[in-house]
Amino acid sequence: MQIIFFYLFIFIPGILFSCKKEQKIIITGTVVSIGGCFQPNSWLVLIDSPDSKKQNFICNDNIQPTGYSCKNAAYIKNLPQQFATSGSKIKFSKWTYSVSLCSSNSYSPRDLEVSDLSEQ
Repeated sequence: MQIIFFYLFIFIPGILFSCKKEQKIIITGTVVSIGGCFQPNSWLVLIDSPDSKKQNFICNDNIQPTGYSCKNAAYIKNLPQQFATSGSKIKFSKWTYSVSLCSSNSYSPRDLEVSDLSEQ
């Protein structure tokens, strides 16, 4: 009986509460202008605090961007109309990206599809 008590009230709850939930990475940015390979629905977004370790679409090369590049920006392919205005502040945490073949520059911003876009 004591073993059942131990497992039901001590061991199992201890395991459940000790599990850590993966922390969601929230990305924020500012819509700059229409652009990219998938116009007119693709918009350039300047990413706040870009980090290639947390955001797989940010390139980690040792380049110094002289404008918008894969170091500090991305194109969002499916930007909803309500955010398709220069200066809009947005946030998202779920994305997929692909390297576009329409740009000859390997440092151009990546094309993203975002599924949980909202206002910042």
